[in-house]
Amino acid sequence: MTELAHSSGNNTKLTRLLGAALTVSGCFLFALYLLYLPFPHVFDVGVITDTGLALYGLASAGCALVAWGNILVSLNGASVKQSAILKASAWGFLMLGFMRVGTAVFPHAPFDDLRVVAIIECTLFIVIAFKFFRSAQ
Repeated sequence: MTELAHSSGNNTKLTRLLGAALTVSGCFLFALYLLYLPFPHVFDVGVITDTGLALYGLASAGCALVAWGNILVSLNGASVKQSAILKASAWGFLMLGFMRVGTAVFPHAPFDDLRVVAIIECTLFIVIAFKFFRSAQ
């Protein structure tokens, strides 16, 4: 029985460590895109033909990594509370909304002519995030 409890404790630590790594990785990808927006010339080194779109995709993945990482960090043994899932989802959607603010303020290809879409997405993602935050309480 002691062996099982010890093993479970290690899994919890490993899971939380993995969750923290996912969260940090997601924040890094998100921050990279936000840094790209006002300074695209710094990131255009000729390796990728559409750097803005590539970083946009990575930042979107980063939002999901932050949500998943937060869920793993909040694991308590073999279960996770509903409020933790709702909060993690809210943070992911809030980040997606903030990303769209950046895309609307500093549009890049292929979003040059789609500023209205970015504003609508931003509004929807932020509303969804606040609904999740409210449901988590």
